[in-house]
Amino acid sequence: MNSWNRYFDDIPVNNCKAMDTLIKSLRAIINRSADLSKIWKANELLAKCQIVMNQNHRKAGSNIDKLWLCVEKTFQEKNINAGTNCIQLVSCEGVNISNVGDKRSLATPITDKHLDFETEDKENSYKRRREDLDNVNFLYDEKNTNEEDELEKHAEETIQYNGKIWIVGSTKINVRDALTKWQKRKDRPRTDLAFYDIIDVTPGSNSDFIRSQPNDAIYEMKQFGSSEEPSIANDVKELIVKFIKANDFRKVVDENYVETRKNDTLKFIWDFANLLAESFERDNDLTDFDLSELAYREIFLAPLIRSLFRGMHREMRIFFGEKHLFASSEELNLEKTDKESREVGRKVDIIWSLKSTDLEFTVGEVSGPPNQRSHPRFFSDKLKIAKMLKIIINRIVRKHCGTGVKLSSLKLYGLQIYNNEVICYELSVPFRGLYIFREVLRSKLPTNKVELALISRSIPTLLKFKELLEQSQKSLKDYIVDAYIMSIDSVKKIIKRLFDTYRLYNSPIIKT
Repeated sequence: MNSWNRYFDDIPVNNCKAMDTLIKSLRAIINRSADLSKIWKANELLAKCQIVMNQNHRKAGSNIDKLWLCVEKTFQEKNINAGTNCIQLVSCEGVNISNVGDKRSLATPITDKHLDFETEDKENSYKRRREDLDNVNFLYDEKNTNEEDELEKHAEETIQYNGKIWIVGSTKINVRDALTKWQKRKDRPRTDLAFYDIIDVTPGSNSDFIRSQPNDAIYEMKQFGSSEEPSIANDVKELIVKFIKANDFRKVVDENYVETRKNDTLKFIWDFANLLAESFERDNDLTDFDLSELAYREIFLAPLIRSLFRGMHREMRIFFGEKHLFASSEELNLEKTDKESREVGRKVDIIWSLKSTDLEFTVGEVSGPPNQRSHPRFFSDKLKIAKMLKIIINRIVRKHCGTGVKLSSLKLYGLQIYNNEVICYELSVPFRGLYIFREVLRSKLPTNKVELALISRSIPTLLKFKELLEQSQKSLKDYIVDAYIMSIDSVKKIIKRLFDTYRLYNSPIIKT
């Protein structure tokens, strides 16, 4: 302890090289040490070093500091609250994330986020470590053992920005206002996605909020969004028909191997058919009632998804059952039973993330063993997908701190596999304070030779799902670029306003 105190007292204030060496040593302790008390002390010392460095930077830029102080003094003398005006200006272009229940603000305006110009992955990395230790990390809380409660807490946070207002029905109902009134009712169910500001317009929606609205308003809400009809090329149709009409399915699959090497789409169709042929050779094990969820993922779903996204490895990463949402997992799913690995709020079966930024943008859930029906499990996983997609959007907004047209056009997708059926959901934020959750694709997956004709629907559906994810990936990249441009423009506007005001109140007075 005395050695730590010596470090606190003897920080090399005026020696940049010694300061840099000390900071590197502290970061090494933080990243490698298993002693929490030592990590905590190292974080405290690192924070103090950063304060000293900031003070040195401020001394080096004393002329700029004097200018800002002069401007602030001038504002006070003229009774102009320019500081408030500047923050309001930025807040309109930035974003706030608030909790609907108690209206507490959870996000900082863009001025706090970007004016230091530090890169999050390098110079600012120690801050992320401190947030983990201080139990304020937005994405994952190490000290909270109840991950379901953590999911609930984050899912209650809602983006607030100046978007469009959703008006529906012949009586011109403001959906945001109607939802706020519904949320104030004491008997509102927490199992309703509307509790989290998510409007569930899926065909199987049993939302109490939706049912409480007039029929014409319900109809209009459920008509939101365009239909996503799969379309396929002629060569794909020919190959599918050839597989369906085959008398000897295994033989036809083998004969078409070379022909399907032309492009990734044909390779995927062959891989799909080959997985089915292998199952048929194993006495239709995909129809086995006792087939576990884990085995289904390993022998069928994971190879199918990897084949579908063949060639996309430079753009995205795909994780199967080995990663918490937003945080790496220390455990493998193989060490857990189906029940243990699939409790609501625990692991995510499939996660798609951008390779360049590690931002998650799509999740997938396998809702129990494929040949066993469990509606409560299906319903809870559907809610989980909606809430996780909302958390992902919130995280994207918090990380890049921007709103506008790009945010309203951003769409994230979730995949659910239940009872050998694939369902694709979409979540977007097209209106002010509202998330829209809808079903865009659905198809039954074949499991035996009798159902083989189903590939004429399931293959186009999966190819369309891939297309939607590619569009989502592009929209996310466009949003990130747009957010940074807005950030730079906002900073320029603040500086210009301050300098203009300074010149206005400090220009020489010409006497006539």
